[in-house]
Order: sequence, then structure tokens, then C-alpha cells
Amino acid sequence: MFSEASVIAEDVVRAVKERHLAVVEDILAASAGELDLLGDALSARDAATILVDALAGITQEKEPPAVLRTRLRQLVDLTVRGLSSAPPRVPGV
Repeated sequence: MFSEASVIAEDVVRAVKERHLAVVEDILAASAGELDLLGDALSARDAATILVDALAGITQEKEPPAVLRTRLRQLVDLTVRGLSSAPPRVPGV
């Protein structure tokens, strides 16, 4: 259905994706204090593009919701670890 929408209303789909990218980019930029490699390793825009594209891939998988949630959590963890020079936090410590 989304692929049909992108053919019928390409400009609307492009605008939605652009806004989604902008929101993710803003969130990353606002987290620059914790993501101290942001801007060195990747720009906030490039990181947002990778995350949005990866999310699209995850959501297309035919897996149970629990598996998709786990993959999304792993994507977030990978992103935070890749953009942070600090060692990962251990919950409860």
C-alpha cells in the first residue's frame, strides 16, 4: 500500500519522509552531549537517514512484534554505542 501511495502521491510521501528525517535529526542533535561522536563519525542528518532507512527495513519483516521490538532496541543500542565514546551504561549500576 505504501509503495502505491508513493506512486500516486509522490510529493506527499516525500514530504512525510523529509519531516520524519528532520524529527530524528533534531532528536539526535539534541542528544549531542551524550552522542559525542555525532558530527565526527556521522552528521546528525546522515545518522537520521540510516536510522529511518533501517527502520523501514525492520518494519517490512514478517516477524512477531516481540522480534521487531528487539531489533529496534538493538538498532538504538548500536547507534548509541557507535556515536558515543563513553562505555555503555549498565542498567541498575
